[in-house]
Amino acid sequence: MKKLSELVIVSIDDDEYSNSLLTEALSFDVAKVVTIDNPLSAIKTLSTIDFDIVCLDIQMPKINGLVLSQNILKLYPDKIVIIISANNEEEMLEQLEKINITYYFQKPLNVELFLSTLETIASNLF
Repeated sequence: MKKLSELVIVSIDDDEYSNSLLTEALSFDVAKVVTIDNPLSAIKTLSTIDFDIVCLDIQMPKINGLVLSQNILKLYPDKIVIIISANNEEEMLEQLEKINITYYFQKPLNVELFLSTLETIASNLF
């Protein structure tokens, strides 16, 4: 069982501003936030980090966040993937369900709800 303060979270978003907002929102509550602004290098970078949760956007250049999520879950089936996106179309939500993405947050992020969810996730991690 982990505590929120022990979590290492990776934020993958091509928008540096979104990465910095998430880092700012979480920096006092979690152990570490690592940002990756080049989604194409994300898989390689993840192999160098001992992380618990990956947060990523859906709409990024050169690679779709859904495809990247699938790749991450194949390589790291014991990790949690959280989608944070402005896209809330029904088709996209159905695709998330198909690839077993349980957690989805819409931008702009409700930080209080997000932290509460992270705390719940942490309590289920070992």
